[in-house]
Amino acid sequence: MISRAFAILLFLFLAGPARADTVADWNRIALDLAVRSEQTLEQRLRAMATVHVAMFEALNFVEGRYRPHFVVGSAGLRNVSGQATAAAAAHYVLNQLYPEQRGVLAAALKASADALPAGGSGFTTGTSISASISAVAAPGRDPWLLDSANLLDGFPRGPMQARLGGDQDEDIHFGTSPLSWNGRVAELASAKGLGELERARLHALVSMAIADAYAVARESGHPCAQCIATPAVAAILDSELGARLDLLAERSDKLDQDMGRQIGRYALQRYRPATSPAASSPAPAR
Repeated sequence: MISRAFAILLFLFLAGPARADTVADWNRIALDLAVRSEQTLEQRLRAMATVHVAMFEALNFVEGRYRPHFVVGSAGLRNVSGQATAAAAAHYVLNQLYPEQRGVLAAALKASADALPAGGSGFTTGTSISASISAVAAPGRDPWLLDSANLLDGFPRGPMQARLGGDQDEDIHFGTSPLSWNGRVAELASAKGLGELERARLHALVSMAIADAYAVARESGHPCAQCIATPAVAAILDSELGARLDLLAERSDKLDQDMGRQIGRYALQRYRPATSPAASSPAPAR
């Protein structure tokens, strides 16, 4: 059974004009499913991170412009649709996370295929890439954190609150949920005129940093996960878009901001251009 709101969203997606904006389409579907699920806040954040990472790595496998993190890189593929691989990747992740929505997701995948040029291939490739990433992101693991001990080094540990950054009034529509960053990032990326691969990369960096922040808060007993997630996102947006955001002046102290910025800088070590010095070494083994 699907919610009425999600049914309307899917209808608009299916009935819209034939066009392919895979990242935006599947981003909206993933966010709606996550928001309406019965998962914990941290599980929803991990779900979004998995979808974004899978879409980026699938697109990048075809274009070969950035150093991958979870799959073996390629120098680029000819006659393969990056949009097809990204749609298949998002579809696979969401099928694993929300198996009760298989029928709806199958219809959405068909709509993505219909919006692509005739003969567009890449769905099998996208599924294979996503299956590898989903295996790494199995429940109970924090795949986005390569070394949480280093991230936590020098920061105090304290008692946890009952819900990390998940206050009673958490609401994505009013910006009180960390999931609300999804829409803000999409708007900023669109305003900057980023292409689909670059938008997918930015979403992946931000969602990994947010998942990192909540995992670090859980590990350290930090009482406010969102207080460190927000400066982590701000550090990424400042570096990638030149969007200087003084977001926590009234609600965080210097320790929160230092921890968050460190997490943001850590996220920025991933997905460097394939020609950058950092790309000369192989991706870390998983």
